[in-house]
Amino acid sequence: MFLTLLTIAMLAGCEEEHLHGSLTTKQLLTQHEWVLAGHGFDDNKNGLLDEEENLIQECQTDNSYIFHVDGTGLILDNELLCGTPDTFQFNWKLSESGKKIEINHEALSIILLNKDKLILAPQLSVIVVDYILNYERKAEN
Repeated sequence: MFLTLLTIAMLAGCEEEHLHGSLTTKQLLTQHEWVLAGHGFDDNKNGLLDEEENLIQECQTDNSYIFHVDGTGLILDNELLCGTPDTFQFNWKLSESGKKIEINHEALSIILLNKDKLILAPQLSVIVVDYILNYERKAEN
């Protein structure tokens, strides 16, 4: 009886986390910092952010995104300043078994997540063309 209850409790705890190999979505998100590598509209609808679709500004290329296990996070503007606050705090949570992430009440689909890449797509009804956000694992110093 105890083992059955323990198994149910463990499964309920994993409900929000999709497995990627042996790691969960939450583990992959929180293991290290992410750097914005690109963002833009997928005009040709190939599911990728092509070079001509990338709208990233130079000052955004060193922005770090940190997801903490407790559901909080930080965006750091780092050395190339964009004119926004140097540090921005946010809250996040996983939904739909780790296939979506909600950041400050904005829903984003997790298109790809592995140890080196994170690709998100905002779920906005006003945007007709797909918008893609590409992140890469921040290089270790």
